[in-house]
Amino acid sequence: MPGGRTTITLVCGLVAYRRRTFVAATAVAAIIWASYAFFVGRLGGKAFESRPWAGFLVAFGAAFALSGLIEIARRARAWQRSRRRRNMT
Repeated sequence: MPGGRTTITLVCGLVAYRRRTFVAATAVAAIIWASYAFFVGRLGGKAFESRPWAGFLVAFGAAFALSGLIEIARRARAWQRSRRRRNMT
């Protein structure tokens, strides 16, 4: 998430988050992110070595589908909340 790392760092400083806990959590997050990026790149590099456009289309399609699913879930949840409020009154 662009800007997320900077925002989290700022907020942790503002709320006086313990430095030791912050450093440990940041190290774990960095290892997870680096491992994920490495393995996705490795897999994608092998699978789409001769067809880079196919790799782009798969990545774009997956991002589009995931964004759509998240938006559908978000709207369904909001709809359920509003429905519950109407039923309570």
